[in-house]
Amino acid sequence: MKKVIIALMSILLVLICFGCNDVDVSVDKGVFSTPNQMDTYALYGENEIDFAFNKPIVGKDHFTYSEKDKKLINGQVFEANEFNEFDETLYFRGTYKDKETNKEYDHLQIQHLNKEGDFLVFSAYEVKSMDELPEINDPFDNEVNVYDLPDIRITEILSTTPVNLTQFIYNYNSETNEIGITGTVGHELIAFKNGILYDAVYYCDIEEDVVRDLFVKFIKR
Repeated sequence: MKKVIIALMSILLVLICFGCNDVDVSVDKGVFSTPNQMDTYALYGENEIDFAFNKPIVGKDHFTYSEKDKKLINGQVFEANEFNEFDETLYFRGTYKDKETNKEYDHLQIQHLNKEGDFLVFSAYEVKSMDELPEINDPFDNEVNVYDLPDIRITEILSTTPVNLTQFIYNYNSETNEIGITGTVGHELIAFKNGILYDAVYYCDIEEDVVRDLFVKFIKR
């Protein structure tokens, strides 16, 4: 299964890059990482959006959680030993500005990457259009599990067949200071709470139940 998924990851690799300056990275309309089966309209009420990024920060020792970040996620989860198994950590901060109200909606994506291709990526989207997490189905009959916790519902999509929906995460080219989208496949966790959509995409040797527990701790209570 691992060889099949790696092959699919190579086939599905999609990189779309855009120009930027030394401080911020700008992404053209509609190009940003969305969770499984969800588009920009589901999150923000429109299909074409302006989404801007700060230059990604490399390494957890160089990243400081802002007050806004602390309202989105529980960053203490990343102190767990499991995250020490990865070679590189990248922090992406993005902002969507509503055209009518000028209110800003933040997105934080934290990537844990290994040189051989394994990854564990956690995201938190501050969204405006969703009231609850819609029902998640998999058209390729991959395993879908729903966990109803006391204060939140977790939907898990496990990659159990050779065919998977493409999942998108950010890709940063440090040589050109450009950002784009990488299409990949793997397991996924999705949850929604207090206007924040939480998402995890991963393909690594960490057991599914361990990643699920880390994801639950990642969600801001």
